[in-house]
Amino acid sequence: MDVCRFAMIVSTGTPVDEISCSMAFCSGAEYVYVNASGRGTLFCALADAGIPSVLLENGGGMSWSKETVARHIYSVRAIMDFLGMIPFTDEPLLPSKVILKIVELRFDCDGLQTHYVETGRIVTRDMPLIEVIDIRNGAKHKICCPVDKGIVLSIHTAAAVKKGSYAVMLGEM
Repeated sequence: MDVCRFAMIVSTGTPVDEISCSMAFCSGAEYVYVNASGRGTLFCALADAGIPSVLLENGGGMSWSKETVARHIYSVRAIMDFLGMIPFTDEPLLPSKVILKIVELRFDCDGLQTHYVETGRIVTRDMPLIEVIDIRNGAKHKICCPVDKGIVLSIHTAAAVKKGSYAVMLGEM
């Protein structure tokens, strides 16, 4: 999986939301998804318990590049500075863009992935995002963008795909 640099916060309707938003915005994330719902996830359980929380997405897969690790460290240090825990004087990154809706797409067949778009790309309705060859009959399948305009936040990158499994996460713009 490949992941664009973004953050997620849950909207609880309590004062904790403002602190969680501030943490996400100071993290340097390119995009911030507000109102994430993720039952069973730690950041949602913390927010529901009144503890400010943010999920940082800086890299995908099991092995992160040095650049990805450095971005994640930047995010954590910036949040710790915001909370008054440590001083942090690095240059701030560009302001985050807010995303209020996420669309998750899944594979419709078992097969081999032959093409996918890169994360961080702005896509429009009907633009092909992933192409798969069905292992049963050789038919080509495409997963296309279902929204007028979106940002590819994360995408499946392994060659083998399974019907019903995660393919793409789009932030609707």
